Amino acid sequence: MKYLRPLEYRNVPTEVRVWVVSAKAATLELGFEIVDAADGAPCVRALTQLALFVPETQTVLRITKEQRELLEPYTAPSPF
Repeated sequence: MKYLRPLEYRNVPTEVRVWVVSAKAATLELGFEIVDAADGAPCVRALTQLALFVPETQTVLRITKEQRELLEPYTAPSPF
């Protein structure tokens, strides 16, 4: 996570942009950007990694090739 500048409180919604950085066999990396609604400037950039867990089997869900292909239009470079 990188803080770029303060985000002043305003009584308006803040835009949060989310995209797929990578979709591997069992993990997703998502990029985030929190944007100031007043001027559109980014205030925070972040990267997180997710693993999809199946409680019934106590295993990580594998991401299929077809699922990765569905995510392709939402893929963009890392925010860093």
